[in-house]
Amino acid sequence: MVGMNRKITESKMNRMIELRKKGYTYRQIMDDTGVSKSSCIQYLQNIRVEKSAIEIEWRKAEEEAYNILTKNGFSHIVNLNEICPSPYWDYYAEKESKRFLIDVTINQGKNLINKALQRIGGYEHIVLLKVKGDWKFIEINVEERPAKF
Repeated sequence: MVGMNRKITESKMNRMIELRKKGYTYRQIMDDTGVSKSSCIQYLQNIRVEKSAIEIEWRKAEEEAYNILTKNGFSHIVNLNEICPSPYWDYYAEKESKRFLIDVTINQGKNLINKALQRIGGYEHIVLLKVKGDWKFIEINVEERPAKF
């Protein structure tokens, strides 16, 4: 039984399995099918993920980023992952005589402290975040000062 005494039908079970194999999270499966978390755990715990939906979404965002940067006035845009994949910066771009290193992400929980520690002198650093189809720029401005002992 699921939620309000609804049974999990064969078609619903097939949909749950299909989504899980594609890498959907339990939360996404719950939202799509209306089943409870306990039902997801019970029926899907042994279903092997074949393809990560998050990875697909992230790759799509990285591809879209070039157009977003262009529309926002950036030029000399270089996809750094085509040169050498890096976990820190995905694009180099220029705007208003400034040089930028840009991280593209769909992760709202991105650790900006780690990102700030990977800054490189002479560059502005931003995160280009996509959430539910909306894009946001997050500037990483850090001021370092020596501690007094």
